[in-house]
Amino acid sequence: MNNMKNGSDQNQSQTLTQQSAAKPRGNRRLLWILLFLLVGSAAVSFVVFRYVLPSVYGVPLELVGTWQVAEGNFKGATFECRWNGTAVFTVHKGGKKESDQYAVRVRGNRILLTAKDPTTGDEQTLMQTILKLTDDELVFRDQDEVTYHLIRIRD
Repeated sequence: MNNMKNGSDQNQSQTLTQQSAAKPRGNRRLLWILLFLLVGSAAVSFVVFRYVLPSVYGVPLELVGTWQVAEGNFKGATFECRWNGTAVFTVHKGGKKESDQYAVRVRGNRILLTAKDPTTGDEQTLMQTILKLTDDELVFRDQDEVTYHLIRIRD
């Protein structure tokens, strides 16, 4: 009887050993699946935010980034164009920083900047004509025929 008891104890310990040995293998598989899902979702998010959404908002990737006015009345001012269809124009006047926010749409070679007038609430749209757009340089002309030369300072 003692032998039977020892035999069943050995069987139980072997079964426990086999189960504990099998458990990490299943855990490793789960970890690999989770890692694969994490990497996959990161890749899909990158593609969506980099290529799909900018085209939905109508802002070409070449225009997205921060640009600085290189010459003219607004020299040193920055124009930050975002992929989500918004832009911020920042200028320093008399030691103070002034910013205007716009909704951006690009139609052909025209940039349409729309902002709400804070006093009246009316929307005003400015139209800029793109004359040159490269990786490092943006040249556009406004409605008053003034030409602005900008250089990219950040992507």
